[in-house]
Parts: sequence; structure tokens; C-alpha cells
Amino acid sequence: MQVFSPCVFVVMLAMTTHNENLTRVQQELWYLIHDEDVREVLEAMIEKMKEVGDDTERLEQWRDEARAYIPAGTGIWHLLGTSSPL
Repeated sequence: MQVFSPCVFVVMLAMTTHNENLTRVQQELWYLIHDEDVREVLEAMIEKMKEVGDDTERLEQWRDEARAYIPAGTGIWHLLGTSSPL
């Protein structure tokens, strides 16, 4: 008969709980992946995120281009997210 110390028992119990949780997560993910309604929502979210990313890049480009036309010391650099023209 093999005798385990309490520490080993706790580790084994934690591993079992982790495996059970992992299995439940995998089951939920399988459901989400194979549900058509969920897939449509996720695809719509991904498209919106792409649009936001594109808009953000465009705004950053415009901000950088505008810096060339704003003289230093005008006090509006804080609107462009910087404290100086450099």
C-alpha cells in the first residue's frame, strides 16, 4: 500500500479539478464554435473591430500630418495628444 503525504494529495486534487474545469471549458468552446448564431455575432464583432482599427489608423495619420501646420507655442498641442511639436 502506498501512502501519500497531504501535500501530494492536495496537488493531485488540484490537478483533477483543473482537468475537470478544462474539460468544461473545452465543451463550452465546442458549443460556441459550432453554434451558427454565435458565429454570426462573432463575425460581426470582428468586422466592427477591423473598422475601428482602420479609423484609428486614419486618425493617427491625420494627426501626424496636421502637426506640420501647427506652430509651436500655440497651446493646442494637447489636442493632438502631445505637449510639444517634437
